[in-house]
Amino acid sequence: MTLQLKNFIAQNGERFSQLYELNSNGFPLFYPTAYSTRNLRTGYAHNTQKEHLLAIKKLYEWAESCLQTSTGESLDIHERLVRQKFFTPYEIDALVSFVSVKRNSLDGEVLTGAKVNNQLTAIARYISWYAEEVITDSNKLEVQSSITKMSNMILAKKVRESSRTRTAQKTLAKKLPDEAREKLLDLFNNPLKGVEKKANFGSRIRNITELRVLYDTGMRIGELHGLRLSDFQMAFGGEPATLNVVRYHDDVNDDRVDQPVAKTLARPIPIDEELSSFIANYIKNWRSKVPNVGFDDNDFLFVIHRKGSRQGKASTISSFNSGIETLKKHTPSLATLHPHLLRHDWNYRFSLKAKELGYNEKEEQSIREFLMGWVDNSQSAALYNRRRIQEKAFELGVQVASHTVTRKLNNGKC
Repeated sequence: MTLQLKNFIAQNGERFSQLYELNSNGFPLFYPTAYSTRNLRTGYAHNTQKEHLLAIKKLYEWAESCLQTSTGESLDIHERLVRQKFFTPYEIDALVSFVSVKRNSLDGEVLTGAKVNNQLTAIARYISWYAEEVITDSNKLEVQSSITKMSNMILAKKVRESSRTRTAQKTLAKKLPDEAREKLLDLFNNPLKGVEKKANFGSRIRNITELRVLYDTGMRIGELHGLRLSDFQMAFGGEPATLNVVRYHDDVNDDRVDQPVAKTLARPIPIDEELSSFIANYIKNWRSKVPNVGFDDNDFLFVIHRKGSRQGKASTISSFNSGIETLKKHTPSLATLHPHLLRHDWNYRFSLKAKELGYNEKEEQSIREFLMGWVDNSQSAALYNRRRIQEKAFELGVQVASHTVTRKLNNGKC
């Protein structure tokens, strides 16, 4: 059984996915499709739906690999549930082991705790739903008890995740290395540096413009690739230039099946004159020369430059990432660069600027929440604000240690 997740766009713009067996009749798997339609499509964003279906895909792949000792055949999930032969403890152990290993790993590399736990949760929910669907008397107390027991056995295998404190410390430490920052700033000044083929000029200018937007604003990559021409506002009447982050979920005008969308709140982000000029240059001197490109307010800011069926249409995250990977191959100092690192780095630089301007902790958090698109009293904003507390703690700790050394030098006298 070879399974594949396929993505689609409905006529109303809704993005959805279905799970297919490639060697069958061309129809999606019935029960995963029914489950997704009734339980996922109405309450979850498309990316979350895909994560659930990918977990279900792993469940079926495990069942295919799980040979039964009595028959030598693969485990049939449907047949087992209909006959109320629920998964045994050793089968669940095997399932968890299968789910935990990265599928493309050659050395058995395992997934992180959070990813494994999310997949096990998705599988437990699906199995419970599936059992209740196909067992005729599933509402009987003893049957319900058995279904719940099987689900709980799966959930009980969730692994311990890294401590929040350790994760928070890692997040606070994330920022661009100095060498990478210098190289990135150099590229902003010389975006075509190292590019020899003229055919690659447009894509390089677009990629560097996108990188600069991420660096200067800290917006997410999905927000970046959702920007329309109307979302870029030049400075006017004493007001600064802005990039407006808008939620365009399930937009019928977007032909990208994997639609980049804003995960955070809609908001205007002020930008300085230099970035505004950088974007304006891209629009006037590069974007405008792309065949088939649109100039309406609702057309996308960043577009595909290379020849092909999508030339002039909205740029994709995959094409941007591909360009960044090519850039990194020729620029070793940018080896650690990835889009979300620029969001961490922006928050690092914001903390330094807030300290320089003398903002108190509450002011810093409120402004950070607005610019990042987080809700009031966001835990993410509070995490980054811990940097101020950490710095004060370090300063005080050094003073206490210094006092101890002074006492020793003075034979214990203060």
